[in-house]
Amino acid sequence: MSQQNNNDTPYDFYKLVEEHHILLAFQGMMTTDVLTMMGRNVKEQAESDITRRRIFSVMVELVQNINLYSAEKDYSESDKKMVGKGIVIIATNHDKSAFTVGSGNTVKNEQIDYLKQKLDYINQLDNEQLRGYFRQQLRTPEDQDSKGLVGIIRKAKNPLRYEFLPTDNEHSFFILTVQINQEKK
Repeated sequence: MSQQNNNDTPYDFYKLVEEHHILLAFQGMMTTDVLTMMGRNVKEQAESDITRRRIFSVMVELVQNINLYSAEKDYSESDKKMVGKGIVIIATNHDKSAFTVGSGNTVKNEQIDYLKQKLDYINQLDNEQLRGYFRQQLRTPEDQDSKGLVGIIRKAKNPLRYEFLPTDNEHSFFILTVQINQEKK
């Protein structure tokens, strides 16, 4: 059997997943069916119901964020609408005391300043301010994306981390992650 040297074998991917403690990774269209499948997988990972619910809630918000902002969309037959394309990953640290839930998708460069301002603003709010801002967003239908981002921070109890990696003159890859600490049973 010949050996490949280009680091794209299933074994190479297996080693990468193991090294980074990746529990779940999905890339593609973010449909309701995909969300259901990921939710079933989350149930197997966390020690407590509280942690499971937090991970699932954050994952739902990240998928909705992909559907809202992704520059790449396809029609989903099962959802009967256009849905965003991207990636969702759930990983744990070496001792399973915390999970990292993250997403990535292509966005138009013209959206970056808006997203950065929104994320920076939300990240600097304390718990009481987050609660008030969330209530305000419920009354402001044209700014529903903030509600999801606030929901992520409130569930995770940690700030959002983000990065924009340029892919071409018009687009960047938007990475959004948050850590969720494991609650004891």
